[in-house]
This record gives sequence, C-alpha cells and structure tokens, in this order.
Amino acid sequence: FFALLALAFLLPNNSLDVNMVNMKGLNSQLNGPAADYQMSRPLAAKLRQASLITVTDSDYTEIMNELQFFSPDYLGKEITMTGFVFRPPGVAQNQFSLVRYVIVCCTADALPYGALCEHKEAAKYKDGTWLSIRGVIQENKAADKIEPVIKITSWQQVPEPKNPYVFPPSE
Repeated sequence: FFALLALAFLLPNNSLDVNMVNMKGLNSQLNGPAADYQMSRPLAAKLRQASLITVTDSDYTEIMNELQFFSPDYLGKEITMTGFVFRPPGVAQNQFSLVRYVIVCCTADALPYGALCEHKEAAKYKDGTWLSIRGVIQENKAADKIEPVIKITSWQQVPEPKNPYVFPPSE
C-alpha cells in the first residue's frame, strides 16, 4: 500500500509535452515500410476520394501513416488537423511539425507522431503551442529524401484538448 502511495506522489500527473518529443523522437521522420511489407490501409480509398481530409482523434494514426508512407496519393489535397508545434533539428525557419502523442497501451509507451508543416510565419509560434491548421499536401525535398509537407493556408491557435492523446484504432 505504501509503495503505491509513494508512486502516486512521485510520478508526474501532467500530460506529456513538447520536451518529450526530443527524447522519444518524432515518428514522422521514420523511413517507409519495407517493399515486401503489406501495410493495412483501411482509409486509403476514402481519403483518395475526399476533397478535404479531416484528421480526427479516431483516425489520426491511420491518416498519418497514409501521409508518411503513401504521400504521392494525396498531393494537392486539402487537409485539416490539430496538434502542438514542435521544431525538429534541421527544419527551416518557416517549418515545424504538428504533433500528437499516440498511446497504444499507457503513457509510458506514448510516441510523438505528426506532419511537417510550412508557412512564412511559422516562427511566430513557439514549441508546445496548440494549433488547428488547414493546408495543402505537397512534397518537401530534404537532403536525400522526399517527404510530405502541409503548406498551411490558415491556422488558429487553440487550447490544449482535454485529452491531448490519440489512440490507434482497436481491431
């Protein structure tokens, strides 16, 4: 009993924040799946037909996977999403990643996952600021790879959601 009580006082009760992204790494900077790996794509047909892709808490991980691994399918499409600002090392002054923490089991396994965004006034918002954005999916040529980037057309600062985490769909 006393051990549990001690843990309750020692463990932080605040949500994960932008500082944890540096320690855990950003999932949108990962390489794509191996060529022989068959990835489940339950939303692909629906997203390809949509004129506006609206990222919600319930489909966040599936849409981020689609953008990361199959971005050519979505070039030129409009997208809306909400997350917090994080600037990974090496991004341009007009870029940041819009991030959410994905939790599979518990907060200990939370992974930051997001999309690279670009706007001429990107430096206006500091890391950890929550934004709701609308933009167009395009390609960014960085070093030796091509990655998706959302060219922001409008944005609005929003308060952190009551539940800032997203969860993969349960199958």
